[in-house]
Amino acid sequence: MLFDTNQGPFPPAFGLEATGRLAPVNSIQSTAQRLSIGFETLDRELFDPDECYEVLGQSGVKWARCQSGWSRCERKAGQYDFHWLDQVMERFLAVGITPWLSLTFGNALYSPDARHASAVGCPPVCYGDSAVSAWENFVRAVVSRYRDRITHFEIWNEPDNGQFWGPGKPSLEEYMKLVRITSAVIRSAAPRAKIIAGAFSNPLSAIQCLKLGLGQECDILSYHTYTMFPELYSANTVAYLREAIETYAPHLKLWHGESGCPSESKDHYDEWLRLYRSSQEIQAKWLARRIATDFRNEVDLFSYYHASDLTLHPYVNGTGIPTKVGRMGILQAPGAVPKLSYRVLQHFCAMFDSSLEKRALMAHLGEEDIQDPCRAPLQARDFFTGVIADSYTRNGWPFYLYYYPGDLQRSETVSALNGNKIQACAGKTISAPVLVDTVSGTIYQFRDFELSNSVLYLRSIPVTDYPLIITDRQALER
Repeated sequence: MLFDTNQGPFPPAFGLEATGRLAPVNSIQSTAQRLSIGFETLDRELFDPDECYEVLGQSGVKWARCQSGWSRCERKAGQYDFHWLDQVMERFLAVGITPWLSLTFGNALYSPDARHASAVGCPPVCYGDSAVSAWENFVRAVVSRYRDRITHFEIWNEPDNGQFWGPGKPSLEEYMKLVRITSAVIRSAAPRAKIIAGAFSNPLSAIQCLKLGLGQECDILSYHTYTMFPELYSANTVAYLREAIETYAPHLKLWHGESGCPSESKDHYDEWLRLYRSSQEIQAKWLARRIATDFRNEVDLFSYYHASDLTLHPYVNGTGIPTKVGRMGILQAPGAVPKLSYRVLQHFCAMFDSSLEKRALMAHLGEEDIQDPCRAPLQARDFFTGVIADSYTRNGWPFYLYYYPGDLQRSETVSALNGNKIQACAGKTISAPVLVDTVSGTIYQFRDFELSNSVLYLRSIPVTDYPLIITDRQALER
């Protein structure tokens, strides 16, 4: 439960007083360039996009990952119908969101053994020269059509995952062939476009493809992860990828192109979710931690999967077997009703924008608890020392994010850290300290604090299993 506390009534137990809420910013005004929303699966028409645009435009998100849908655009050989894709581009751009287009999945006209009309998977390089030629024509047509409106094109989706590459087992050599063919067409049709490659589900695939020359064909490397603990392997994965980038292609940016969490487990299509219990609250906390983790790791962009629940039709991947609907959306379908996770995205877009800078600032949280064995018995020390704290500045003001990375499936209670010291920045001393709840958006002012020599002393602060932020009230102003 959010802010269920064993320290007494919240917020008075921590010397806090609610003073307002974060003001959302729409996507036209937003500068949150490192956050994106997933708008995939329209090639299979799994959700109604029309009810989503206006709501997403109020979220502050600046990017949307879309899929080109070759099978939906070319239903007769050589004849393209881009009307549905035109609508996606135009509607997004009108509300201040820039699509980036994943050129992905096959076409049953050129892959006769496709297991579904959408030909999910079915890369043209596996079907001979005529399929490759048809793919080149399609890519040229779609890139030429949108090159004046969008600037980023991605080559395929999870080529190292058997659900999205076939027939046969995934082959990185085959993927590299597809990349070389596709990137040449993109460069020819839109010389100023940025090419995204990878969308790998396994970081080892990225390393192997970089060794095979992937970096010479693209500007951005993308990867996908799905874990119930957003922090699991994340720092190591990003460090591993960045080291390989530095070795083989230092010019590449790194995008976390897809990751998500369901708002319920029942009847959800992903089989691995049978192991977990989820809810809208868990999804919201997960998203807050996922964004915090990717900013901590300095990933250049994170895209959340998905904007909407996928409820119009059963989900279909390369196996061709219709499965259950998907419930990873930040908008509940039908109706594009905002979930708690939508509010989380709003809150981060409002704060984690171009004015935010990563800075190494001192934060000693819970110092009194850790030093005093009476306050911190042995069994509690793992908690105190396990709290994650990240430091930034926003408009020059100190900006601290912290939380305990506990198991989101458990009903964690709010704990306290006592004896906290936080450094201020030169010229920007915190004088009106506030605490921001990234899930509810509530802003609390501290009533029990001291300032001395540019150091802020807070007697007691709450700790939750999702990010809270300590900063000066003026840091939240635009």
